[in-house]
Amino acid sequence: MIVRAERTPSPPTPAQRALRIALLYALAASLWIVFSDRILLAWGNDTEFVAMMQTVKGLAFVVFTSLLVLLMVYWDTSSMQRAHDKLSLSEQRFRTCVDQFPYAFLMLDAERRIQVVNAVARSVIGKSDSAILGKRSEDVLKPEVSAAVSPLLEDTYARHTRQQKECVLILGGQEHTYFFDCVPVLDDKGDVLQVLCVGRDMTQRKKAEVERAMLITAIENAAEAVFMTDLEGKIEYANPAFSQITGYAPEEAVGMSTSLLKSGKQDERFYGAMWESLRKGDLWHGRFVNKRKDNSLYEWNATISPVRDSEGRLAHFVSVTRDVTAEVALERQLQQAQKLEAIGTLAGGIAHDFNNILAAVMGYAEMALQELEPNMEAYADVKKVLQASSRATALVRQLLTFSRQMEERRVHAHIDAVAHEALTLLRALIPASVEIKEVLGGQDGYVFADISQLQQVIVNLCTNAYQAMVDGKGQIELSTRLITVQAGSSHGIPDLQEGQHVVLAVKDTGIGIDSNNLERIFDPFFTTKEMGKGSGLGLSTVHGIVRAHGGILNVKSELGVGSVFEVWLPAVKAPENLEHAQQQQLTGRSECILVVDDEEILAELLCRQLERFGYRVVMATDSEEALRLFRENPRRFDLLITDQNMPQLTGMQLSQEVLRLRKGLPIILATGYSVPLTREEATSLGIRAYLNKPIEAYRMAQVVRQVLDEACRESAT
Repeated sequence: MIVRAERTPSPPTPAQRALRIALLYALAASLWIVFSDRILLAWGNDTEFVAMMQTVKGLAFVVFTSLLVLLMVYWDTSSMQRAHDKLSLSEQRFRTCVDQFPYAFLMLDAERRIQVVNAVARSVIGKSDSAILGKRSEDVLKPEVSAAVSPLLEDTYARHTRQQKECVLILGGQEHTYFFDCVPVLDDKGDVLQVLCVGRDMTQRKKAEVERAMLITAIENAAEAVFMTDLEGKIEYANPAFSQITGYAPEEAVGMSTSLLKSGKQDERFYGAMWESLRKGDLWHGRFVNKRKDNSLYEWNATISPVRDSEGRLAHFVSVTRDVTAEVALERQLQQAQKLEAIGTLAGGIAHDFNNILAAVMGYAEMALQELEPNMEAYADVKKVLQASSRATALVRQLLTFSRQMEERRVHAHIDAVAHEALTLLRALIPASVEIKEVLGGQDGYVFADISQLQQVIVNLCTNAYQAMVDGKGQIELSTRLITVQAGSSHGIPDLQEGQHVVLAVKDTGIGIDSNNLERIFDPFFTTKEMGKGSGLGLSTVHGIVRAHGGILNVKSELGVGSVFEVWLPAVKAPENLEHAQQQQLTGRSECILVVDDEEILAELLCRQLERFGYRVVMATDSEEALRLFRENPRRFDLLITDQNMPQLTGMQLSQEVLRLRKGLPIILATGYSVPLTREEATSLGIRAYLNKPIEAYRMAQVVRQVLDEACRESAT
């Protein structure tokens, strides 16, 4: 940009003004002389009259010319004053405008002398007008300012073109960013008459730009979906997280109505209340169940804020939303876990009482059986009582195992037995409209596993299969088999090692799984079920358990046909047969045993069983009474057998008190269900054996003899 000086009429010079007055005066005087003489001649030729009139004419001439000169001088002076006033007003306006200009302004002449400076420039330079005006720029500017501006001015004067530059200055100890703009004013010949220099402080603008860029970066990279709508709910902006959650690309989202996200899970009253609150200008918090582009559902927490324009009117709404689908699923899973925990606690309490009843039934039935001959009819009847009691005991153990009330530990387990027990539970959970087929061919297939976790795998897989049934009808097949994997033969399963494997398979006739979802079915919280009909943790739990046992989970599925889930676990050798109790000497040697149980019928039963094996027995139905008996003579007893769940002192508390009185006393702890204590912890506290009720008499005799013999060997050494 170049400014050229415009040609304007120049005011007359003093010589021009004097010449103009002289010419006007000469013209007026000449006209007066010519016309006044002619008038006198016309009036007469009398000498005296003419002489008198000449005198009058002379005086009139003096008066006339004086007035003429006065008028001409007044007119010229007035013109000069008006021009001066106009110039002064124009200059005042110019200086006022320049002074009010928000940026630093300098006007320099051809010699780089400063002619005009405004207030902003004075504050930057740090000097008054008198110290600035008429001085060259390099003489008045601060060194740091001169270093930035002087090269720019030199280029402007030398090139006769506009020059611009942005630079950083240190003013008052603070960093400022300035943008300098120098524009030359040229005459008709193209020479520089003046240079106008403007310096704009860009510090706040730069700071705002940085903050804006940071804000945009934060919003663009936020995990929360952030989007802006107009007052009608049409989207004007959406960040990438919005696209990731909803499936709509940014270009699709802009211009789209938020009503397209509706899932139908909230009624119109919900949306009506929300819009009513927003249009009042209130902040709104809430949770939506929305629909993605692929029609899958998700939940998000939303905070919607009204945005007002400069006049205070509502202009937009900004929504900050967070996908809480996984959190909600986790909350539901936690609630379910709490329910199961409550059920487990209830089951444990019931099992304790039920096991005590079973212990009495089985114990007295065993003693009755010993009094009968095998050929007697009553013998067979009592046998059936024991068989039914054993089934009841197994059922209680299954319930406690599945609800995690039994001690969790890995054991050598026969896969067929584990599968059969799990199906016993499943038949009560799955409706009769679903046929459950049991094909157990595990032969001698043993695995080293936590039985409760394996049962959980079976229950989860079968429950998942049932939920895939159309109208709740179909067939589930649970099968087991023992397979030897040869070297180089992976059966189409990656990472399958050679050797023997136990394969547990759950096959269903459900709807099948889409190939696009097969890779995701084991992801936590992934589910294709409707909202509220699955946590998405069942298969991920199965996958975790199988992996923890060194196994592989393989899935085959076909839409409209069904699915097959195969659990491949490393097979182990069958446990050695340790049944040599028949040759073991189980009779007592008159040892004295203190039996403690708050159930009198069980205490009496245990006493009678032990007496039959040749032991002396002292019975107590109260833990405080038992402690009193022991205090009277700690050396009287060779063994303590105590129940765990008793009023006043529990079995563990009684054991600790007794061991304080006599270290090394053998103790057997019995309970109707497991205590929150592992076998290792019980042993470290001095408990020699740990048994769950109901306990067969023969098993009790084995443990008692084993504990007493072990204590005897320790005392001998």
